[in-house]
Amino acid sequence: MLRVGAKELFVAFLFYALALAGCGATTDPALEARKERARKVREYVRLALPAEERERPLGRLLVDLRDVATTGTVMMLRTRIRSTYDEPVEGVRLVLTFLGARNGTMIPLETKYFEQDIPVPPWGSALLRLDVESLYLGAQVFYDIRAYPKKVGARPVDPPPGWPDHLR
Repeated sequence: MLRVGAKELFVAFLFYALALAGCGATTDPALEARKERARKVREYVRLALPAEERERPLGRLLVDLRDVATTGTVMMLRTRIRSTYDEPVEGVRLVLTFLGARNGTMIPLETKYFEQDIPVPPWGSALLRLDVESLYLGAQVFYDIRAYPKKVGARPVDPPPGWPDHLR
């Protein structure tokens, strides 16, 4: 039978504790992989922006149009809102501007404002469905969709310029 004294038991326990402490100093490979992926996504998003906007901070919401269908004066939009924030976004403000061509330049015909209470995770995305009614949909029009956060993390974000007072 093997006899272990208190001194040997203490040394074994100390060695085990130091080994566990050393293991805690190593990083989680999955966490490191997520951080590296986020860094690559940030760089990809920055390179996809126009040259004059590349130096701006990346905190913004991007709109990926998935599907558009019109039935007379109603347009049904299916979009994906992508976040480039490091914190979660709570709620999205959308500005939809209908544009028409006149003398070779684009002029705004109508602007619609919407608020959607959807959460968007950091560097993640959320699907959004929006039905818009406009008399301009019967004609040849172009449109521009911009998304702005309502809250980033715990702090509220001011609405974009031109936002109507009744929606504040």
